[in-house]
Amino acid sequence: MAELVFERGGKSAHVQVILGRLPLPIHSDVSQCPDMAFHPYSRCTVSTLPDGATLVQDQSPQNEKNPSGGKVLTSRLIFEDGRQVLVTQVADPQAQSGSVATPLPLTLKQLTAVATSATWKPVLKAVPKPPAGPSGGWRPTGLDISRMLGRLLPARLDQAQPGGTDGFGHLVVDDGHGKSLVAVNVQRWKPDDKSMGKLFEQAETLRDGTLLSIRKKPVNQGHKSTVEWTADTFREDGIRIVVSALNTSAYPLAPTRRDPAVTTAELRKIALDPAWQRVTRR
Repeated sequence: MAELVFERGGKSAHVQVILGRLPLPIHSDVSQCPDMAFHPYSRCTVSTLPDGATLVQDQSPQNEKNPSGGKVLTSRLIFEDGRQVLVTQVADPQAQSGSVATPLPLTLKQLTAVATSATWKPVLKAVPKPPAGPSGGWRPTGLDISRMLGRLLPARLDQAQPGGTDGFGHLVVDDGHGKSLVAVNVQRWKPDDKSMGKLFEQAETLRDGTLLSIRKKPVNQGHKSTVEWTADTFREDGIRIVVSALNTSAYPLAPTRRDPAVTTAELRKIALDPAWQRVTRR
């Protein structure tokens, strides 16, 4: 890792370069843009270079609650064998709020020129290969989950913006009264896991042994009036399906409506649908 600090007029910008190798197989999350459900102000592209490497270029706010403030620019180059170059530029990282949009010395195009430079090849070649990472083969992709969710949602809802990462998928729906994020989290646990037992100790037990918990709560990372309704299920085989709906289209955004567009009864029906058994099959 190396870092340069540019200073002008009492303001600073930091440019950092990190070289390394990712364990194989490379987790798909690494080569994806930030999830729009949590980073709605991200401006990101993913492209494949002639040599097969993946290039991710992103511009995001330092603080999601102040999208017009300071920016973080990132250019990430990932080779098929796990070699990686990550170049990041940010106005003074100590200014956590990112309240002031300090001009940055380098453009995203210039950061990408640094990331894709042949200068790094000898250094990358010398980096030892890390141990193989977990395959995580059973986990459904965000696209698998969002597609299944789309089939199970009520027909009255318009659907848009499918997204997610492995194990997590979502859609933005609209019933004509404002946009609402609906998300599904798919997890696998040991059936006798103590943490799950504690989480579901007040839950309803259904006839097939599935535990069901319905919750309504404010969203910590959102605005004061942002709420999340959730149907949380835990099956006897250790599969956990969590279906949630917000009264906004992304976690950091201001509410677009008073309540989510999907009722708790509908969330319950979606979470308990047998169709998820196909998605979670190994």
